[in-house]
Formats: sequence, C-alpha cells, structure tokens
Amino acid sequence: MRKEYKYLVHIDLLEDLRKALQPYLVLDNFSEQRHKLEYTVRSIYYDTKDLSFYYEKQEGLKVRKKLRIRGYNELLGEKVVFLEIKRKYENFNWKNRSPVLYGDLEELFSTGNIEELVLSNKHSDKATLDGKRFFYHVFRKSLIPTVLVVYNREAYFGKFDRSIRITFDKFLRYQTFPELSDLYSNDKLRFAIPNYFLLELKFDLGFPLWLQQIVSGFKLNRIAFSKYSTCIDSDRKTFSLITENKFAFIKSPFKFKPSYKY
Repeated sequence: MRKEYKYLVHIDLLEDLRKALQPYLVLDNFSEQRHKLEYTVRSIYYDTKDLSFYYEKQEGLKVRKKLRIRGYNELLGEKVVFLEIKRKYENFNWKNRSPVLYGDLEELFSTGNIEELVLSNKHSDKATLDGKRFFYHVFRKSLIPTVLVVYNREAYFGKFDRSIRITFDKFLRYQTFPELSDLYSNDKLRFAIPNYFLLELKFDLGFPLWLQQIVSGFKLNRIAFSKYSTCIDSDRKTFSLITENKFAFIKSPFKFKPSYKY
C-alpha cells in the first residue's frame, strides 16, 4: 500500500513548481521511452444507478473502491487497456489490474471469456483473478459506465528514492455515460476545472523533508480530491435530473453472468 497526498494548484504555478522539484526527480519510464513530457490517461468509471461510489467519497468513507477501464494516449495500433479496481483505505491505495486488448473488450463483456481474453502472465494467474474480481463487483452491484475521465499526466519518480512518485495531472475533462467505444474519443469531452491542475505525491517510506519544504514554500494545502467526483460535480445538472428509473435508457453491456465470487 502507498500513501497518496493531493493538492489542487493554479496553472500559473506550474512552471515554478516544476523547476523547484526538478533537482529531485527523473521522468518516469513511460514518458522517457516516448521522449515526451506527458501522456494522456483515459478512464471509464463504473458506478451504481444511484451513484453509491460517488456518495461514499462525498461522505468520507475510509474504506472504498472505484472500478474503471483505463487506457493511455491515442488509439494507434493494438492497444492494451486495463480493468482496474482501485482500493482506498484513508490515505493508502492499492490496485487490482487486469490487461486486455482494447479490440477484445466488446467480446469480453459479451462472453465473459476471461481466461482467454485477459493477457495473463504464464507464470502467474493474478491478471485472470483480477479480471474475475472486476466482473464480480460489476455484477454484484449492477454497475454501469458513468463517466469518461481524461487528463494529461506529467509523471516523475524520485531521483534518490524510486518509491516516490510525483504527477502533474492537467486539463481534466470528461464525458457522461460513455460506451466502451468512447474510451479514445475526444469529441464530447468538456473541461472540469479550468485553470487548475492536480499535484499528486505518492510514497512508501514517508514524506521526505525536501518535499515537505517545497510544498510549504508554495503554500499548498492538501485536499481530498477525486477526479471522478469532480467531473460529476461539474455536471450536476445532468446527474440531478437522472433518477434510478431514468437510468433505464442505459443498456447493460454484459450478456453473461459470472459464477465466481471474490
């Protein structure tokens, strides 16, 4: 489990904050391989028809989870996406993650053929088990795709401690009630928090003094922040008009029922 601190920062501070942090950081491997400073993160979040995951966050429950399908960048070639369960206990987070080819998603949701379509490691069945966990929770609570969340991520690791991860998540945008085919679409996206970005600090071994000093120097205030909840709050008019009965227009993407339990 990792600790995670979040700060909402005005875009005007981005360059100065990056410059202050730069001596202690190296670009993460994904960005370095692509020779680009940032990449795009795309997630379709699932929730119940009465938005119970959203309200658990609003009520400050210490133990909660989110289910999402996550992809990266643009739809070029054969893309791998991930079925994810992000679990949270207070400031600690951990994930169950199962890779799938984007082109196989529709078939996976139609057939439930997890053993064949999940890209599992031949030396471990963890990915297959995590895929089963994902579908178990989706069926147990009749989850539906609620919001597509997209943002640009600038990601770093600590130069002297690789357990430290720092990200700048910028240009947060969203689409309500997406389909699987919308994961890589930009046509219907709207901005959620113009002029602000999210700074996330993640670490295993404690909050280092140099990082505390930089946070203090910029007068940053730690907040409880959820990109998913923020996107819903940005479109409360849409969600406030939707009652459980009105969710009938959203068809379940599943045509099978899992026999496993996790």
